[in-house]
Amino acid sequence: MLSKTIWATGDIQRIHQAYQRYAGGRDERWSGRNAGNQRISRARFEDLQSLLQNEKLLPLAGKRILDIGCAGGGVLASLQRLGAESGSLYGVDLREDSIRHARCAHPGLHFSVTDGQTLDFEDSSFDAALLFTVFSSILDPDLRRKVAAEANRVLRPGGVVLCYDMRYRSITNPDTRPCGVSALRDLFPGYRSRVRSTTLLPPLARNLGRLTDTLYPVLNSLPPLRSHYIAVLRKPGT
Repeated sequence: MLSKTIWATGDIQRIHQAYQRYAGGRDERWSGRNAGNQRISRARFEDLQSLLQNEKLLPLAGKRILDIGCAGGGVLASLQRLGAESGSLYGVDLREDSIRHARCAHPGLHFSVTDGQTLDFEDSSFDAALLFTVFSSILDPDLRRKVAAEANRVLRPGGVVLCYDMRYRSITNPDTRPCGVSALRDLFPGYRSRVRSTTLLPPLARNLGRLTDTLYPVLNSLPPLRSHYIAVLRKPGT
């Protein structure tokens, strides 16, 4: 089932075109073969697990979870390691090729194509909503607010938003703009938040080579070298 998707105009079209360029082989920065990227993913998962544990949300069994901007579904699928059930995991993305890949890679999960501002789900139907590097990919402030409003709409009272995004502007990627912690809190007014910095600067992490496992934790211990944050925001209510 597809929700109404705006392909032809504005920020949605810009995002779509940017990912087409990456898919065309012009950018290998996100290759899963890179040891730095692998270490970034592992550390991010560990931080997410720690935040969920602190919020007393583990295990995730019985919780219905939506990943907005799910890409290939890897982050969403990883939640099964924390007890989430495949039939309760839903992912949406504006890129049809990403959804095709997600369906092939994770056949037990639910995936559909949408741009995130018109979700085909009922009000208060999810326990958690993931937004990983979504807001930094949206340059239009109004579209950011629409996506946040939809996440809020489908989230039940007492549910949580799980957000991973950029602290610093990328000098090599003009298609992104940081969504700082204060901006994130403005998008979800009234939510209680818990935030921590994470992720060694990717240009540095990706060039550690065979020393990645040794140097990554040492360099990542320095807060100024952490390029992203990971946050859990709890919606008011019970």
